[in-house]
Amino acid sequence: MASNTAQTFAKNNPIKTDFPRVVVYCGADAKIHQSSLFYLHLFWAIIEKGRKLGFEMIPLMDTRPEKGRFGAPPEMVQIEKAGSIDGYVAIMAYDSMVEWIRETGKPLTVLNGSSPDVGFDMKEMAEMSIRRLAAQGAHSLGLMIPPEMANAEVLEMLDEVSEELNITINYEWIMVSHKPMEIKGYHQFQSLWDLKSKPDGLLIYPDVMSRGVVSAIVERRLCVPEDLKLILHRNAESPYVVPFPCDWIEMSADPIADGLLEALQAKLQGKQLPMRWIHFKLVPSERLAGF
Repeated sequence: MASNTAQTFAKNNPIKTDFPRVVVYCGADAKIHQSSLFYLHLFWAIIEKGRKLGFEMIPLMDTRPEKGRFGAPPEMVQIEKAGSIDGYVAIMAYDSMVEWIRETGKPLTVLNGSSPDVGFDMKEMAEMSIRRLAAQGAHSLGLMIPPEMANAEVLEMLDEVSEELNITINYEWIMVSHKPMEIKGYHQFQSLWDLKSKPDGLLIYPDVMSRGVVSAIVERRLCVPEDLKLILHRNAESPYVVPFPCDWIEMSADPIADGLLEALQAKLQGKQLPMRWIHFKLVPSERLAGF
């Protein structure tokens, strides 16, 4: 009888440690997707940095089929048995995928969705890239970008900067991909280069699109930077090699992890920080050092 009572008490009163228990939820299996390599780095950066802050960090990668990623993953049963959860950090997870977390009432910081705690400064990145391409001698510019970058604020900036620098940005050269993938980058560049008029400068974001563009450029036997000046995106933790000189816009997982954890620390204290903006770094090619 005493044993049963103890088991019932333990079940209803999860162990509470001295350290805040934080679940790091990744809304996709980042281990199996090439396009998710950056998020895999970010996932473990959050865990490592959280442990240094004194949190008990619990990794939770959602390996369910994409259409089934709603509600708590089955692994949460065992996680909750081991102790109560104090907070959550979510990446690669949009609003509908974290509803189950919000329903717990526990503090949550997110990278994606309608109200992220950390965001990428796309406008600053685009303007920095355009000015760099113009400085290299480009007179007409195109962009291959995701929909979140093709917003009114960015498009207005493009108009203003193109007028200031006396360069042409034809909206026919702005290609938006709703699901950036290497194969889409390849086909979008082929479509761009089949147009009657073409830009002589191009910004490609994100990196998964860039790889496809590089393949198409090589196939077309274009000379870079003579025929086309390029700025490609890459992540500091997963660089890649291209067979021609180009500049890079680069981001790192570290400031993103720091921002998410800083926001979580504030929420655990009942505070709300303003969204933290992540800034890209322009990395000039060593082979374009003269520009």
